[in-house]
Amino acid sequence: MSNILNRIKKYLRIFNKRPPGLILRQVYNLSDDVINYGSDLQMTSRSKYFLTQSKWMQLTRHVLEQQSESGITYHRAIVCLAENGWAHNSTPLIRTLIELIVNCGVLTEEDYEFRAFRYIAFELLKVKDDIQKRETTKDEIRKQVFVYMDGEDIKKAEKYLNQKDLGIYWYSGIYNGPRHVIKEKAPFLMDSYDLGGSASHGGQFGYKILDESPELKDINPRKDPYSANLAVALSIRFLLELSLLRDKFEQLGLNANYDKHFKKHMALRIIIERSKEHRSFFK
Repeated sequence: MSNILNRIKKYLRIFNKRPPGLILRQVYNLSDDVINYGSDLQMTSRSKYFLTQSKWMQLTRHVLEQQSESGITYHRAIVCLAENGWAHNSTPLIRTLIELIVNCGVLTEEDYEFRAFRYIAFELLKVKDDIQKRETTKDEIRKQVFVYMDGEDIKKAEKYLNQKDLGIYWYSGIYNGPRHVIKEKAPFLMDSYDLGGSASHGGQFGYKILDESPELKDINPRKDPYSANLAVALSIRFLLELSLLRDKFEQLGLNANYDKHFKKHMALRIIIERSKEHRSFFK
């Protein structure tokens, strides 16, 4: 067991303190702290549930673990872009972080295990256009996923498998889409989501939102400290929100880290905005 925990720690924790450049040292340090908060959630969850072979909310915990891991890797990718002068290309990844928050918000609202099943099954079913392949996929889902579910959830899952139109999103029928979820559960995310959507869909405004010289026709990286720090700060905030959702649902008891890091984040945002207040597009 100790070997397993050591491997988890080695994989999850990061301690690399990078040299100063476009990004402020305080922003780097907070970024690492927030990553380690998410990593500590993973270790705590594994110790509390996996190593004790707990059967509590297995599908839900699986999806939350997946979303948490994705959030950390997306955040680290944003940091890499920002520190190398590509902050203006990070907007679609920032939007993806918000999508992860949306997923976890819907998942942890109610009917947890069935919603986790929907999340798992949705893309597997959507990519199978051939009827025979789709039926084979259904059989595999029944064999591999139903074993983690109880009778009532299995009935709902079977009905979902045979549903002809699954909708655009895995939570279609519960919410109309991401903007509907954000409006109902986290309206403070809306502006950032919309701007990120512009960039994700090739819009000129969203792509240029983190560009110091949007009129410049240049394919080279930008030496733009404001945008670099703003991109990382936004990513920090969204990774924090994602981690808190998991922390609360799995009752991991580490939410004091959220409070501490959130206060530091707000203080850093003031420092960043003072550097160039007229370019504050995000709230």
